[in-house]
Amino acid sequence: MAAFAMCTGNGGGGGALKHLSLQRNRVGDDGAASLAAALAGGALPALELLYLGENEVGDAGATALAEALRGGACPKLRRLGLQANRLGDGALEALAAALRAGAMKGGEFLYVGGNPFTPAGEARDALCESLRGGPLQCHFGWPPPKTKSFLITPPDRYARAW
Repeated sequence: MAAFAMCTGNGGGGGALKHLSLQRNRVGDDGAASLAAALAGGALPALELLYLGENEVGDAGATALAEALRGGACPKLRRLGLQANRLGDGALEALAAALRAGAMKGGEFLYVGGNPFTPAGEARDALCESLRGGPLQCHFGWPPPKTKSFLITPPDRYARAW
């Protein structure tokens, strides 16, 4: 995360970065919270793809990211990968709240498969409900689809788990 801070802070040039993949880097909750703080502070405004899969991120880290997005960070974000972490129902609720508040308005995919949230629980349903009327698709399984043509289209996508 220190390298990330150097890239984004004080003219580090990260403002034009569009794709950031930190998969399998042991980011954890602390790293995700640090990343969220940087994003909330205006780092990476052009970011379109953020992949944080397989990083042991739990509810605390995912909630920090959701809060940053809810506050307007990364307005161009199209894809957010949080698959294969430790996201529970609290993380899904925070993501749902961020989406309802307008985060990822032009988004394509949100990957949350491979996490220990309640598979048919209220938090998952709230996340699905927050997607209604928008282009963003939530993928609960693995592997993720390569294109939208592999996804279920409304209204069926809300009733089916991957």
